[in-house]
Amino acid sequence: MTEVWYRSGGTGEIQIRRSGGQWVVTEPAGDSKTVCLFPGDEPTPTDGGATITVEVQSFRIGTDSETNYLTVELKDPDIVSSSQEPNEQYETSTTSVSKDYPERNLTELRGSEEFVTVEATISEVEFVAKNTSNTPDLKAIVREEGSSKRVPLVVSDGVSHPHFDVGETIRFRGVKDHRYVKKNENQLLVTDDTDFTVVE
Repeated sequence: MTEVWYRSGGTGEIQIRRSGGQWVVTEPAGDSKTVCLFPGDEPTPTDGGATITVEVQSFRIGTDSETNYLTVELKDPDIVSSSQEPNEQYETSTTSVSKDYPERNLTELRGSEEFVTVEATISEVEFVAKNTSNTPDLKAIVREEGSSKRVPLVVSDGVSHPHFDVGETIRFRGVKDHRYVKKNENQLLVTDDTDFTVVE
């Protein structure tokens, strides 16, 4: 197995590119795909790749063993493009996302089929069913602090995702407020467009 420096944490330089709505690490390259997550500021999206300096917050091996998740803090002071001031870049990379994915509490889910942003804690993992056709890869139950509301979290078949630990709080950005008619329940549906940020 190819060992890369960011597996053990620290600060260093990586190369990334935008692919399928995600930042993917291209250098140093490990044996598996590594998706780069930014809880704070993100680099300016470009057609090509970008070389950035980061401080590693966590490294997680995906449950499918094919996709890893690297959570980092951007240390480059000049992540904005030359045509933008820092305040303008901040609005481009974050506020536009919040407009696309409105914030929702679990009690506000209505099965509207829209993509939203939800912060929730993994209460339990009901099952993991990788490589089973016509079956979700994972089903869990999520909750919010101070609320008795529980909502199923379903990962669509074939979608890459980090390992979910019980008790872990995750910010799901671009998760679908889905209505599962067969069971007459609202669900959070994770798709290829969903980004994950571990809060605690």
